[in-house]
Amino acid sequence: QVALRRVLECLASGILMADGAGISDPCEKEATDAIGHLDHQQREDITASAQHALRLSAFGQLHKVLGMDPLPSKMPKKPRSETPIDYTVQIPSSTAYAPPMKRPIEEEEGTDDKSP
Repeated sequence: QVALRRVLECLASGILMADGAGISDPCEKEATDAIGHLDHQQREDITASAQHALRLSAFGQLHKVLGMDPLPSKMPKKPRSETPIDYTVQIPSSTAYAPPMKRPIEEEEGTDDKSP
């Protein structure tokens, strides 16, 4: 799956376009463009198709690109008779807890009502 995705990324990047890097034929000694026989519209069509296929594979729909039925899920299905789990939490009221004791305010010695 990773190899196919990389090929699609390369094609979707525009490598086949006239201003792209192109694809050289590895069987030829001289530098030969392997897609030199394609016209501009065909190159655009291949690039657009690769972009669409890459989007489909990114969203987990590679089976549509390959033209096959989707594979069954790997996760086993739970029986429907199972009761759903209740994840709600009841927070106890404030009367369930005793408030902390407040310490008395201590007055400092030697303080008069004279403020600077």
